[in-house]
Amino acid sequence: MSRGRHILAFAVIAFMALALPRAGQADWAYTEWGMSLDEVIAASPVKLTPLDEKVQAQTREYISDGRSAAMLAGWHVEGAYTYIVLFYFDLETRKLVSANLDLRTMPLADELLRDLTEKYGAPVESREIVPGFFSRVWEEADNRIVFIRTFDTAKVNYFER
Repeated sequence: MSRGRHILAFAVIAFMALALPRAGQADWAYTEWGMSLDEVIAASPVKLTPLDEKVQAQTREYISDGRSAAMLAGWHVEGAYTYIVLFYFDLETRKLVSANLDLRTMPLADELLRDLTEKYGAPVESREIVPGFFSRVWEEADNRIVFIRTFDTAKVNYFER
């Protein structure tokens, strides 16, 4: 994927993140919103890697709303799906605010979208940016789930709501 497409994908993610309210208690997998880095590491069934400041700066610039950055990364496997997961933490409080999953088994992207729709129901929001580049949004009581399909990537982002 070209740099321009990466920037476009990150801009869409940033837009989605900016539109989210910041409150409530919820969780994703083995985490709970508001956990510290150490708590997320302790709760994880797999090894998580702290991200260096250069990578954190890139995530602030391209992905987050400027109030958070990816500080931990690791692998997550759920059924047939394998992801790289980035954990975002508020820059001031250093508390968990989002888990962003990058699908590594791309041939399963359409199946993943079907599974998310079965699990969460009809999306509350659907956007087609250009053909082959779209997003779907679901809401739970305390979570906002955003599926983003770009030309050659698929992501599932869980945000506190």
